[in-house]
Amino acid sequence: MPATPRTASDRSLRMGIIDEVKAACDRLAPLGWRDLLLGVTKGGLDIAQATPAALKNALGRQLASIDRTMPGFEDFHGDGAHGIAQGQPARSLLYHAFASPRVVRGHEGGLLKDFPTLPEIEAVENLVFGFTPPTLASLAAGGAAKGQLAITVFAIEYRPAADTPDGISADLVFSRTGIARVGTARPKYLPDVRGCWPEDEDNAHAFRVVPVRLSAWLAVRTKGDKARVMNAGAPLKGDAGRSFWMPVHKLFDGPDCLQGLDLTLEPSGRFFNMKLQRVRMSLNPAAPPEQGEPYVVERDLADVVEGGEFGRMAVVPTVHEGLVRPAIVDGKPLTYTVPANPEERFATYSTPIPTRSKREIHRFPAYVHARTMVAKGGQIIDLNEEDDLDATVRKGGYEALLYRDFTGEGWVDVDVAALAKEPQVARKTRPAYILLSAPDFFPSCGQRELTRWAASQSVPASFRNGNQLWGVRPTALSQSRLPANLQLPDSPFDAAEDTMTAVVAMGSATKDATPPAPQSLDVVRASTLPDDGAGEFAPGWDVSVDVKGDPETGILHFAAYGLGSPFPEDAKLCAALSTFWPAVAPDVYRTFSPHTGNDDLWGTVAPLTDEEIGQAGTTPWDGIPGPRVVRMDDQDFVEMASFLHADYVRNTVENRFSGRLTARITAEEYQRRVLCAARVHWALSGGFDVVPTRRSWLILSFRRVSPGDPELIAAQNDASHVFKSDTIYRAEMCFVGRLDPTRPSPKGPRFRLLPLRRQNSFFVAPNDAFVLRRRASDPTWGRAKGE
Repeated sequence: MPATPRTASDRSLRMGIIDEVKAACDRLAPLGWRDLLLGVTKGGLDIAQATPAALKNALGRQLASIDRTMPGFEDFHGDGAHGIAQGQPARSLLYHAFASPRVVRGHEGGLLKDFPTLPEIEAVENLVFGFTPPTLASLAAGGAAKGQLAITVFAIEYRPAADTPDGISADLVFSRTGIARVGTARPKYLPDVRGCWPEDEDNAHAFRVVPVRLSAWLAVRTKGDKARVMNAGAPLKGDAGRSFWMPVHKLFDGPDCLQGLDLTLEPSGRFFNMKLQRVRMSLNPAAPPEQGEPYVVERDLADVVEGGEFGRMAVVPTVHEGLVRPAIVDGKPLTYTVPANPEERFATYSTPIPTRSKREIHRFPAYVHARTMVAKGGQIIDLNEEDDLDATVRKGGYEALLYRDFTGEGWVDVDVAALAKEPQVARKTRPAYILLSAPDFFPSCGQRELTRWAASQSVPASFRNGNQLWGVRPTALSQSRLPANLQLPDSPFDAAEDTMTAVVAMGSATKDATPPAPQSLDVVRASTLPDDGAGEFAPGWDVSVDVKGDPETGILHFAAYGLGSPFPEDAKLCAALSTFWPAVAPDVYRTFSPHTGNDDLWGTVAPLTDEEIGQAGTTPWDGIPGPRVVRMDDQDFVEMASFLHADYVRNTVENRFSGRLTARITAEEYQRRVLCAARVHWALSGGFDVVPTRRSWLILSFRRVSPGDPELIAAQNDASHVFKSDTIYRAEMCFVGRLDPTRPSPKGPRFRLLPLRRQNSFFVAPNDAFVLRRRASDPTWGRAKGE
C-alpha cells in the first residue's frame, strides 16, 4: 500500500534542518532545557541563539567540559565533545539530551517542564548526519563502508547504555525487523520516556496499539566479527561469518543529506494476515489456496504514516473495537469442518506440525479455535458448556466458527529517486520486515534481560545447573537467524539474509571494550525491536517458522501465519504450560486444573500475584478468576478453572483481558519472582531437585508482604531468622502429585475441584538462601534452606 501522505505543508516549502532544530530549541529553551545544557557544559552550550547560523556555530564548537555526573548524562559517550558531531549520534550532546529517555530532570534537579516531540528529536537526528553533508563517494570509500551501499530500512531506538550491543554508552540501535503491537485504542506517545506505552489509562481492558518508528539509511554489508551485534549471552555460533547490514548514513528529505543531491523519500508498505487461508490449506492441501478476504487480508491492518506525531515514517496498526472478532462473510458465519483427531489434547484443532532438527515447522496456524459449533440453521453452540468437551473435539465432524485477529506481517520499503542511478548505491533496496504482533502483557520486562540474567552469576549455583528455573528457557527473537517470510505475496526478501532480526549499532565491534555495570533500571516504555520480542519455537508469540519448499531441504524462514488462529488460542497454552514464553506469556499454571499438555511443563515458574490472577481484586489479566478454597462434605478443596474449558478466544472477543497489572512487572521483579518460586520448590524438595517438585505442587497463593506484616514478624521470631530484603513474598502451597487428582465441580464443567492436601506456608525473599516454612501441622514457623 502507498504510505499515508505527510501532514506537513508542500515539500517545496520545507525548512532546512538547522531551521527545524532552531524551532525545537526555541520552544524548549525556556522550559528548562537551556539551563540544563548550560549546566551540563558549564556554560559551553547555549541553545538560545538569535539565528540558525549562530545555533549551528554553537553546536559545532568543541566543548571544554561535560558534566557526566548529572542525571541522564552518565552514559553519554566518553569521547563526545560537541553539541552535534557529524555522523555520530552517540557523541552528539544535543541529540543525547533530546533522545535519551533518562534525561528528564533540569539543572537543579526538578522535572523538566516539557520534552521533545518525536519530530523534534528526528530533526536533531537529521542534523547529526547533515551538519556537514558528505558525498556518496566519501561514504562508499570511507572506513565504515568499504563496499557497495544499499538503501536499507531499519526500526530504530535511542537507548541507554545497558540496552546497547556493547553497553559502553547510550546509542542509536537498529534492526531490520520492527514489532508493532495491535490494539483497541489509539497509540499514545509519552514524551518523558521518548516512547509509547500500551495501557489505556481510561480503560483497564483496552490495549493501545504500539507503532514502529522506521528510517531509511545507506548501509553496507558487514561480517559479524566486525559488526556491533546485540547478544543476549555469548555470541551466537556462526555469527562471525554471517553478513549484517550496518547503517552508515541516514537518509532524509532535502538537500542537506548528501552533497549535491536533493532527496525525496517515498515509503511504501504491504501487510498481510493469511491465517484463514492457511487453515483452509491445512484441511485440503491439494486444493488451490483461497484468495481475497477474509482468507488473505491486506486492508485495515496497519498504515505507513509519514510526517506525523511518530516521525518521518512509522507503521501504525489499525485500531479495532476488539482484538478478535468472529469471521462473518455476507452476514453468515465462516466455518470449517473440524477433523477427527483421537490424539488431540487441548480441545482445539491442532494442525500438522513437521519438525526439522528439533525445530517445529508451522505451515499453518498451530492451533485453531474449535469450541464454537455452528449447527444447521446457524445456531451457535458454546461447547465449553459440555462436560465431555475434549471427546466432542476429538470426534470432530462438526462445523466450527472461524475467528479473525488483526495480527500479521509484511514490509516497508523506501524509494529514493535521486539515488536510482548513482553507481555507489545498489539497485535493490533492503526493506524492513514488520510484525504486527499480539499485545505484550509484560511491556516493562524484556526477553533479552531475562536471557542474560538466566545465564549470569546472579542466579544461585543451585539453580544454574540443568533446567532448575525454567520450563522453557527465555529466548529473544534477536537471537534467531532466519530470513523474513519468503512466501508472502510478492515477497521482497532475500533467502540468504538470515540476520533480519539481529539488533545492531553503528560502527565496528570493539573487542577490548569492557561494558560498565548498568547504571539504571529499565526505562518504562514499549520497545519495538526484536531483543524485546519472543523467539520462535512452538510456535512462538510474535512469529513462527515455515519452510519454502520441501520440509527437509527447503529454506526455513519466519512466518507469522503459523501462530494460533486467532492468537489467543495459543496464548492460553503459552501461559498455562509453565510460562512457555517467559516475559511475554504470563504464567497462569496455578489458575487452572492440571493441563493436558506435556507434564514436564507442570508447575509454576514465574508466579503472578493473587491480585494479578483475580484471587484478590477484580482485574484478572485473562478474565478468569484464580483458584479459591471451598469446603464440601467436610473436606477442603481448591476450586479452579478447568483447563480444557477455559476459552481465551471468547474472553478476548468479550474484551475481558487486561494488561493493567502485568504491565507493572519489571524485569527485576520478574527475576525476583522466578527466584522465589525456585526457593520454595527447593525447600519442598528437601534440597534435592526443583524440577520434579515443581511438577507436583501448586502455588495456591502468592502475594507480596511488607516487612511490618504481623504474621511475617511472628514467623521471623519463631524461626530466629530475619530477612534483610524489603522484597518478601508469602506463598501458600498444596500437593497435587504426578496425576491429575481433580474432580468435577457442582458448579458445572468450567470448574474442577482439587483436594487440598499437605498445605504449606512460606515466606521467601529472592536474595535470601533461607525460607520460612510452616506446614499445616506445625505449631510454629521454622527455617529451611532455599538453595
